[in-house]
Amino acid sequence: MSDPEPLPPLDRLALSQALLKLPDPQFKQLVFALNPPPGILPADQSALGDRAASLLQWAENSGPGLAVLQQTLAQISGERVPPGGQRPTAPETPAPASPRAKMKILILAANPKNTPHLRLDQEVRDIEEGLTRAQQRDRFELVQRWAARPRDVRLAILELNPQIVHFSGHGAGEAGLALEDDQGQAQLVPTAALAGLFELFADQVQCVLLNACYSAVQGQAIAQHIPYVIGMKQAIGDTAAREFAVGFYDALGAGRDMEFAFKYACNSIQMAGLREDLTPVLLRGKRFTL
Repeated sequence: MSDPEPLPPLDRLALSQALLKLPDPQFKQLVFALNPPPGILPADQSALGDRAASLLQWAENSGPGLAVLQQTLAQISGERVPPGGQRPTAPETPAPASPRAKMKILILAANPKNTPHLRLDQEVRDIEEGLTRAQQRDRFELVQRWAARPRDVRLAILELNPQIVHFSGHGAGEAGLALEDDQGQAQLVPTAALAGLFELFADQVQCVLLNACYSAVQGQAIAQHIPYVIGMKQAIGDTAAREFAVGFYDALGAGRDMEFAFKYACNSIQMAGLREDLTPVLLRGKRFTL
């Protein structure tokens, strides 16, 4: 049985994060309370991430629904009355993350000196303005890294803990994405390296948007580890890429989910009178999606 009204994407993210922080005894209490059929969850000795993902999938697809899971989790992780009736002065464990937790968007921009000029500054400014006026603007935090080099990318993801990683720049298909070296020249980062990086952050990053030509190649590899990945299956013009990005975040800022935001962004290209709306592709990852 699925939820009659699905949880908003950020509530789904907060629910997943809260499960991953739950101590093992409380996780077992949660499983006991929800009583999933035998074989739904991996063995107790399996990694918590795998058990949590399986519980989420079951609850949403054939179980009681994510709202019931959320309510049961809140009861178990909150203050409890021990035998004897005397309440403790404080909860035994920290409460799970707030269901209104912010979603952090990391924008990585690179336009090396020896590549065609792109209006990346206008793209990022338009995204920022859209999120500033969005209905749910308080739920988003935008962080930017310019003239991004390979080490800037890996450090930003490591230190900032983003849920969405957005790359704007040039792509070279099978050869990789064009970042910058220390002299500002193009340095191609191979597909395998990018996929390996995102594999390390598979429990954190929920969406990767590669706003660069021919980036669907990298997107397919990254989607082995990340729930939602967007790439471009061919060359895309600077204006179309900007319209797509702005439309995507406009929809997220209005509380829509990733798939709606993707479709809305493609329509934004059409509405601008451009014929590149079939260039972006949405790749659904193999992991449980939020």
